[in-house]
Amino acid sequence: MMTTTRVTLLLTLLAVLPAVGCESPESRIEDNQALFNTYPPETQTLIRAGQIAIGFDRAQVEMALGRPDSHAGGDGVEEWLWTRVEHRTIEVEKDVSQYARERDEADRQRAKGEDVAEPSLTYPVREQRTRVERVVRFRDGRVTGFEEPSAAYLDEWWPVPPSR
Repeated sequence: MMTTTRVTLLLTLLAVLPAVGCESPESRIEDNQALFNTYPPETQTLIRAGQIAIGFDRAQVEMALGRPDSHAGGDGVEEWLWTRVEHRTIEVEKDVSQYARERDEADRQRAKGEDVAEPSLTYPVREQRTRVERVVRFRDGRVTGFEEPSAAYLDEWWPVPPSR
């Protein structure tokens, strides 16, 4: 019974995951097959590989890379950015008064016979920053340059608000 349930769950997940999974060049090509078929073979090969070239138009870039996370520009010049949010947890030292309050509370609980751990001198803070994965520059709707910066960030580490 348990094995049948696991197999059924696995098959269900395998059927559903492609619909909710990561978007790929292949799925974007399928969504735009008629347009894709009009491109020269060299362009089709690059798009299938998730790559772009100087001279690509916006539709070709979106087909190869997907929609950008942000874009800006004007006067015929644009810059598209693909980004990824990175997270980390750091330990921050508590101020003396906070630690003293926690230590006093632990002492009161111990006096009542409760088993209480010693308070920590630090507390965890979750932070995030946005890493630039790819930049594509356009002039008059055509790619004029692109790069994958090795260490470009849109911001510094900043605390993530606690979820409620």
